[in-house]
Amino acid sequence: MNKAELLTRLDILLEQEVIAKEAYDITVLAFEQLVETIQMNNLEQAEMLFTHLPSALTRMNTDEEVERPAQVIMEEIESSPHFPKAKAQVDFVEKKWGKEFPIGEREYLYMHYTTVIQMNQGGEE
Repeated sequence: MNKAELLTRLDILLEQEVIAKEAYDITVLAFEQLVETIQMNNLEQAEMLFTHLPSALTRMNTDEEVERPAQVIMEEIESSPHFPKAKAQVDFVEKKWGKEFPIGEREYLYMHYTTVIQMNQGGEE
């Protein structure tokens, strides 16, 4: 996924009123931040993350919450060598959002970010 593909995806979600404009804008910033962090312009396997993120931000505006992922999954994610970078990305998005994320949303974002970082940096840290 490159930035043009991201914008096309977000435009569709915005037109369909699936996401809010603020979620759109923050998702673009989040994509740019991740691209800068891992120094790749074309992110493999990032579609799920960059669909979940604007949807999650929009859900948070309506106080709709998701269930937390299974604890065993989170233990695996948190033990990944890529987790610190994933956490930093989620912290960046949360700061731009200006509100604390519910734990379930935060954990799903950790999961998605960790996977994308791993896919784009291989097994090395």
